[in-house]
Amino acid sequence: MTATGLELMSNRPSLVMPELAENLILWAASLSALIMVYFAINICRRDQVVYPIFLLIGAAACTFHEPFVSLLGHFTYPQIGQRTAFVLLGIAIPLFHPIVAVTYMGGVVTWIFVKLERNQLSARGWWGFFSITTVFALVFEPPLISAGLWKYFGENQSFMLYGFPIIWSIANAAALMLVGLIAHLIWSSLLLKRRTWSLALLTPLLLFACHVPIVSPVYIALNSTSSVTLNNIAAFCSALFAVGAVYLGGRVLERCAKA
Repeated sequence: MTATGLELMSNRPSLVMPELAENLILWAASLSALIMVYFAINICRRDQVVYPIFLLIGAAACTFHEPFVSLLGHFTYPQIGQRTAFVLLGIAIPLFHPIVAVTYMGGVVTWIFVKLERNQLSARGWWGFFSITTVFALVFEPPLISAGLWKYFGENQSFMLYGFPIIWSIANAAALMLVGLIAHLIWSSLLLKRRTWSLALLTPLLLFACHVPIVSPVYIALNSTSSVTLNNIAAFCSALFAVGAVYLGGRVLERCAKA
């Protein structure tokens, strides 16, 4: 790692959390999480299952992945005046993040899981959902960044859209969809739909396993060079990794449908 990477990691911007924006996202995230829990309970009642609840618990636990992304991906939450959920690796994660995770991460993973369990997910639907999830992140993040709720820092960030590196929308969508697919394969094929509680552990573990390989070129470039060109190349490689992973997931779906 070069001095540039070390300096960026140790000298994170000191930012003030905007109180109004934080209050608004807390209320909105809490309402969205309650709606998500309501839908999960309805699925439990309709299908006589309990896995949606454990998937949402696992999604909330995915918040512990955030400090690693923040550290290596060079973004930060304003820590001055922040309502903090926890501190890990010296990075304070705001209270709204685990609540948002229930809706965003829990929503994607649960949707994939439910569709697979009901045999309603085709390869075409798989790619369609990937596109929708990617576009959602592109629309969702820039306004919140503009509101000052978090910030990607460093002049070597790649392909920025109103302060948001586009690669994260692609990588996050791919990783979350793979989490849903692999979690379902493990639960249905290896665990034989038993030990459903294990989904609360599998979800955050699989997020680490799926997300890190996809964005590893970005992590390496951000912490190795100040060249925007090299970081753009790294982002392009990560995008290829993401699309390749989604393609393999689609092939798995096709094989499972034929089995």
